[in-house]
Amino acid sequence: MKKRRLAIVTIALALIVGVCSWMYLGNRTAIPENCIELVYENKTSYVDLDKLDLKEVTGETINGKGEVNTIHSNGIELKDVLENHKITSYENVTVEADDAYSAVVGKEEIDEKEKVYVLVEEEKASLVVFGDPNSKRNVRNVIRITAE
Repeated sequence: MKKRRLAIVTIALALIVGVCSWMYLGNRTAIPENCIELVYENKTSYVDLDKLDLKEVTGETINGKGEVNTIHSNGIELKDVLENHKITSYENVTVEADDAYSAVVGKEEIDEKEKVYVLVEEEKASLVVFGDPNSKRNVRNVIRITAE
């Protein structure tokens, strides 16, 4: 009797997980390869990583333990990415990773010179906020940028 009840509960949980996964994955839109989805005023466009005007970037981030990490990479300021797509009027930008991790950066920070970058390495984009007291806003494998 207990084995039968356990089997029924296991099957029910498997069905629930399957349905939830199907609903979640069914709502995701496919983003072209080597691109970042850019959302502004309910319109979607794409940033082609191959066409970005990258430059060498060096800066420091600080982790939760207060340890300083120096980053040397190729990137472009987030402000330039937005301006290249005619996005100048916004208050916050949300940057989302492929695992749904996200971070919000305000316009004031984005406007600071050499602070907020989109880094590109091995056809993957990352957001980095240099000088941030805690590097939790750094986002790897960026797939979406939403300006609001």
